[in-house]
Parts: sequence; C-alpha cells; structure tokens
Amino acid sequence: MSNEFSLFAKTVADNNLKNTLEETIVDGIKNICISALQSQSESAIVVESLINVIRATKTISSTLLEKRVLYFLYSIKDIDIEKRHKFINKKIRNHEETFAEVTFVALEKIDRLSKAMILANIFVARANECIDDDTYLRILHALIYVYYDDLYYLKELYEKREVIENYRLLSLSSYGLLNSRSPNKYGSERKTFYRLSELGFVLIKYGLDVENCEKYVWRNEEDETKIQKPTISD
Repeated sequence: MSNEFSLFAKTVADNNLKNTLEETIVDGIKNICISALQSQSESAIVVESLINVIRATKTISSTLLEKRVLYFLYSIKDIDIEKRHKFINKKIRNHEETFAEVTFVALEKIDRLSKAMILANIFVARANECIDDDTYLRILHALIYVYYDDLYYLKELYEKREVIENYRLLSLSSYGLLNSRSPNKYGSERKTFYRLSELGFVLIKYGLDVENCEKYVWRNEEDETKIQKPTISD
C-alpha cells in the first residue's frame, strides 16, 4: 500500500481523531487543518502527516483534496474506533485492495466538497453495518460520476411511483440509482418510466438525508401498499 493510502487508513482509525478535530467546528475547513497542525498534542500527529503528504504535490487539486479529506474525517470522528479500524483496513473480496484505498481515491475524484459529507455518511452506515460492502462500493462509484444536483433530485423521486424520462433520470439510472421500464404499446409513442431503485433508496436514507433517516421506508415495486425493509444490507 502506498504512503498516502497507509496514512489515510491510519488517520481514519486513529483513536485520537475526535479530540484532534472537534477543537474547531467546520466553519471554513481550513480552520480545522490549522488547528490540527498547530496543536502540540499527540492527537495531531497522524492528521498532520496525512495533510503534509497531500500538500507535497503543491497543486490546486491537492488543496481541494485536503479540504475533502478533512470534511470526511470530521464527519466520521464520532464512529467507534473499532468499527472504523475494522472497515477501513478490510480487503475488498479478499484481494489486496482495501477500503482505505477506494475511499481515498473516491475523495480524490469527487467534484464537490459536499459529496465528501455524503461519502462520510455512507461510511458511517457501512461501519454500523446498515449496508453491505457491495452497496458501499456502488454508491462510491455513483458519487464520483453523478452530477451533484441530480443526486438530490433522488429525494423528489421517493414520493413518486414513476416518472417519465428526462435528462436527470438518464444520468441517475446509469449508475443503478433508478429502475426503468418501457412498455410497448401498439400505435402509441413508446415512453420510458423511471422509479427509485433500492440503491437509490439507500443513498437517500443513509447519505443524503440522514437527519430524517427513520422516515424513509422501502416500498415494494410489485405492491405500492406493501412496506418492507431494503434487502441490500447484510
């Protein structure tokens, strides 16, 4: 594992992460960085090392990555240390690649700071075993490539049974966040209808609107009146 990935995993699983980051609220993320780097406590050492590695490239993209990483760390700081350590250092399907690597790469590739907070929410959901590994990886992939405003359009779809095709729906369905159907009706224009998929539902519940997590309940596609829990999690 490269130095960056190793330091990222070590930072996420640092027992003193909360003490380091909660000295300053997220009000201009740079304040967190400055607070951490100026602190003389041992809790700042791991965060300082990670930020110094990111800064070593001295590019605009590295500055933005620094912000995203710190937002992510701040958002997961309250998760139990053992849960953080167990998940972030876990190998993916018993291969050499770890969740530290794919999570760090996702933070590097996402185009909005707010997506780092969504990613942190999904990390928390996986660490708490609300979702499984495959769901985590699929949502990471969607976060990287889906336009930010389109992600929040998902919330509008929660209350709707089906929506006729539009450009937003095409984008969301490409990454498994929507299901579609195109009924073949003789003598009429063929239209495609979209509805929320289980993956999209999980992204809303655990990523986009965690403050209201309890209000989201999965509705079976075959019977709109039937209520069931999502089957994606372990």
